[in-house]
Amino acid sequence: MAEGPTGPRVVGRERELAAIASLLADAAEGRTGTLLLAGPGGIGTSALIDETKRRLAAIDPPFVVARGAAWVGDPAPFGPVIDALGPVLAALDDATLARVVGPALEPIAALLPAVAARLAPGARSGGPAWRSAPEHRAERLLEALIGLLE
Repeated sequence: MAEGPTGPRVVGRERELAAIASLLADAAEGRTGTLLLAGPGGIGTSALIDETKRRLAAIDPPFVVARGAAWVGDPAPFGPVIDALGPVLAALDDATLARVVGPALEPIAALLPAVAARLAPGARSGGPAWRSAPEHRAERLLEALIGLLE
């Protein structure tokens, strides 16, 4: 990363920056998308995330950046997801949290118990999706996470 007139700038990542710019242009027009940046330490992933956050700040309405890290040997299943979504959901007021989580409360609450603790007992979906066979729970959790991100 080199120093620009207004601070650090990303160098040598034209392809990645073009992909980010395309997603941001879509977002500015109301089309949703997901950006996943991943890579080993030291290749500039954090710089790309910081640049993306800088660019997001210029778009209205505001966007949320969820950031997590996968650690080899992380004992918690879905540890990076918990690290990324936990602070984002914690920052929401209860009414917004209930709206965002919606019918996915049961699987999301299983992953993030603090979510269940904040929502009124009547807000729990109790639906059959989470009360499925144990071998299908990972599928249901992934569906809930995708719905939450959309």
